[in-house]
Amino acid sequence: VERLEGVGVVLSLAEEVRAKYMGDIHQFMSGGWSEHGSAEINGELVERLRAHGVKARLARLGRHWVVVAEVEGREIVADAVPELSGLFNEVLPGPFVGTREEAKELYRA
Repeated sequence: VERLEGVGVVLSLAEEVRAKYMGDIHQFMSGGWSEHGSAEINGELVERLRAHGVKARLARLGRHWVVVAEVEGREIVADAVPELSGLFNEVLPGPFVGTREEAKELYRA
Protein backbone atom coordinates (compact mmCIF):
# COMPACT_ATOMS: atom_id res chain seq x y z
CA VAL A 1 0.00 0.00 0.00
CA GLU A 2 1.41 3.35 -1.04
CA ARG A 3 1.85 5.77 1.87
CA LEU A 4 -0.27 8.81 1.14
CA GLU A 5 1.25 12.14 2.06
CA GLY A 6 -0.27 15.51 2.84
CA VAL A 7 -3.32 16.42 0.81
CA GLY A 8 -3.63 12.84 -0.44
CA VAL A 9 -4.33 11.64 3.10
CA VAL A 10 -6.99 14.31 3.58
CA LEU A 11 -8.72 13.53 0.28
CA SER A 12 -8.58 9.78 0.83
CA LEU A 13 -10.07 10.02 4.34
CA ALA A 14 -12.72 12.52 3.19
CA GLU A 15 -13.77 10.03 0.50
CA GLU A 16 -13.95 7.19 3.06
CA VAL A 17 -16.10 9.22 5.45
CA ARG A 18 -18.30 10.43 2.59
CA ALA A 19 -18.86 6.86 1.36
CA LYS A 20 -19.88 5.78 4.86
CA TYR A 21 -22.58 8.49 5.07
CA MET A 22 -23.64 8.55 1.40
CA GLY A 23 -27.02 6.98 2.18
CA ASP A 24 -27.76 9.65 4.80
CA ILE A 25 -26.92 12.72 2.72
CA HIS A 26 -30.36 12.98 1.07
CA GLN A 27 -32.05 12.57 4.45
CA PHE A 28 -29.92 15.30 6.00
CA MET A 29 -30.60 17.59 3.02
CA SER A 30 -34.37 17.11 3.01
CA GLY A 31 -34.83 16.89 6.76
CA GLY A 32 -33.31 20.24 7.67
CA TRP A 33 -30.51 18.47 9.55
CA SER A 34 -27.73 19.90 7.44
CA GLU A 35 -25.93 21.77 10.22
CA HIS A 36 -26.07 18.79 12.57
CA GLY A 37 -25.11 16.46 9.71
CA SER A 38 -22.06 18.44 8.65
CA ALA A 39 -20.86 18.64 12.28
CA GLU A 40 -21.26 14.89 12.78
CA ILE A 41 -19.79 13.77 9.46
CA ASN A 42 -16.91 16.25 9.26
CA GLY A 43 -16.33 15.64 12.99
CA GLU A 44 -15.61 12.03 12.12
CA LEU A 45 -13.21 13.22 9.41
CA VAL A 46 -11.37 15.30 12.05
CA GLU A 47 -11.00 12.19 14.25
CA ARG A 48 -9.69 10.09 11.37
CA LEU A 49 -7.21 12.79 10.35
CA ARG A 50 -5.93 13.09 13.91
CA ALA A 51 -5.50 9.31 14.03
CA HIS A 52 -3.20 9.74 11.01
CA GLY A 53 -1.20 12.43 12.81
CA VAL A 54 -2.76 15.37 10.97
CA LYS A 55 -3.63 18.49 12.99
CA ALA A 56 -7.30 19.09 12.25
CA ARG A 57 -10.30 20.90 13.73
CA LEU A 58 -13.89 21.75 12.88
CA ALA A 59 -14.64 25.29 11.70
CA ARG A 60 -17.88 27.05 10.79
CA LEU A 61 -18.72 28.44 7.39
CA GLY A 62 -22.04 30.11 8.06
CA ARG A 63 -24.27 27.33 9.42
CA HIS A 64 -22.08 24.64 7.87
CA TRP A 65 -19.17 22.81 9.51
CA VAL A 66 -15.97 22.04 7.61
CA VAL A 67 -12.55 20.69 8.54
CA VAL A 68 -9.43 22.84 8.69
CA ALA A 69 -6.33 20.65 8.52
CA GLU A 70 -2.68 21.60 8.69
CA VAL A 71 -0.82 19.89 5.87
CA GLU A 72 2.84 20.47 5.07
CA GLY A 73 2.81 23.73 7.03
CA ARG A 74 -0.29 25.24 5.45
CA GLU A 75 -3.99 25.15 6.20
CA ILE A 76 -6.39 23.42 3.88
CA VAL A 77 -10.15 23.10 4.08
CA ALA A 78 -11.85 19.73 3.69
CA ASP A 79 -15.53 18.89 3.54
CA ALA A 80 -16.81 15.33 3.16
CA VAL A 81 -20.35 16.59 2.47
CA PRO A 82 -20.31 19.99 0.70
CA GLU A 83 -23.95 19.57 -0.35
CA LEU A 84 -25.03 19.98 3.28
CA SER A 85 -23.90 23.62 3.10
CA GLY A 86 -27.23 24.36 1.41
CA LEU A 87 -25.50 25.99 -1.56
CA PHE A 88 -25.98 23.06 -3.92
CA ASN A 89 -29.28 21.50 -4.96
CA GLU A 90 -27.81 18.18 -5.93
CA VAL A 91 -25.44 15.60 -4.52
CA LEU A 92 -21.94 16.44 -5.73
CA PRO A 93 -19.47 13.96 -7.25
CA GLY A 94 -17.17 14.00 -4.23
CA PRO A 95 -15.76 15.78 -1.20
CA PHE A 96 -14.17 19.22 -1.30
CA VAL A 97 -10.49 19.63 -0.44
CA GLY A 98 -8.77 22.93 -1.18
CA THR A 99 -7.25 26.14 0.08
CA ARG A 100 -9.08 28.69 2.22
CA GLU A 101 -9.39 30.91 -0.87
CA GLU A 102 -10.96 28.08 -2.89
CA ALA A 103 -13.33 27.36 -0.02
CA LYS A 104 -14.38 31.02 0.17
CA GLU A 105 -15.12 30.98 -3.57
CA LEU A 106 -17.09 27.74 -3.41
CA TYR A 107 -19.12 28.51 -0.30
CA ARG A 108 -19.94 32.11 -1.11
CA ALA A 109 -23.71 32.34 -0.77
